[in-house]
Amino acid sequence: MIVIVEENLLNIGELANLFNINEQTLRYYNKVGLLVPFKKGENGYRKYKIEQIYTLATIRYLRNLDYSIDDIKNYLDMMEYESRISNLTEQYKLLTEKIFRLQNIQKAIQRKTSFVEEKLKGINLEDITVVENERRSYMLLGKEKSIYVNNLFYRYITMVEYRKDKKTFLMYMKDFDEFYHENPGILNKDLVNFVEKGKFLTGYHIGDYEGITLTAERIRKEGEKRNILLEDYFITTNIIDQFIESNRDKYITEIQIPLANN
Repeated sequence: MIVIVEENLLNIGELANLFNINEQTLRYYNKVGLLVPFKKGENGYRKYKIEQIYTLATIRYLRNLDYSIDDIKNYLDMMEYESRISNLTEQYKLLTEKIFRLQNIQKAIQRKTSFVEEKLKGINLEDITVVENERRSYMLLGKEKSIYVNNLFYRYITMVEYRKDKKTFLMYMKDFDEFYHENPGILNKDLVNFVEKGKFLTGYHIGDYEGITLTAERIRKEGEKRNILLEDYFITTNIIDQFIESNRDKYITEIQIPLANN
């Protein structure tokens, strides 16, 4: 039960109980100038006017709408409802963009976990087999020194094409239409290409990326023993990488060499 004392004043505990918040929150609001007590006693007790309930209710309302403390200050300085309606409309737009961004992050997490689980299902890392793949679309990311500033590198599956001394990073797009939806205006169609449907001699490299070329050569030699004619380049796909494994000795990379007679 709220007890009103001293000319309709509430102490900090009464105000906190009314809103089911802790007193520390009110002290913080006081510190940043968001809700300053009407009266402070010599003993440090804080007293709030009953009318400040409405201000605190507005603060709580805006916090529920994901307003920052600074944004709440600006909002409270707006006295006319037209300004506040305009501000709320702008917040709606910002939240819509934030929701879209968070949904894309959610999809990136799901994309990564689903891909790893699918690739590791029933896998034998010692096997070297011929696998037939459907057509795969990818976006050119470029050389290694340029990929780390590209946010797409962190949100999609990474492929690398090795041609002699040239190593090119690619971003695998399993669902082309989904990529367009998630990244409106980002995609340069000139950077999109395809790994055509075909057969690939497939094996796995375990460990740091530095040894991938040697593993690819071992897989190639195994293909030659089986009289399989192969192209002179290969493509790798990260399965277990630095984003989900701290021990580089446990990285797993799929290596695929296209058959020359595809």
